[in-house]
Amino acid sequence: MGFFGMKTLTIRKVPDDVYLDLTEWAAENRRSLQEQVLYIIEEDVKLRHISVMESAAEYRTRLATRQTGDVVQDVREDRER
Repeated sequence: MGFFGMKTLTIRKVPDDVYLDLTEWAAENRRSLQEQVLYIIEEDVKLRHISVMESAAEYRTRLATRQTGDVVQDVREDRER
């Protein structure tokens, strides 16, 4: 049995402090409360499908493409100023 189309989910009895935090978090990310909750759920579901090793490999791949300077040299130059 497959799921087709968008489904609706209702969450009842959300504690006031959780609701307030979610509302603030949504505002910080310029999302509606609905968009923020959906984002959180989607990210959590993605994490359940990725092993720790896969996640670490993806992170290493992203780091490998970053341009980084020579930190030691940067500190030495700052000290010489």
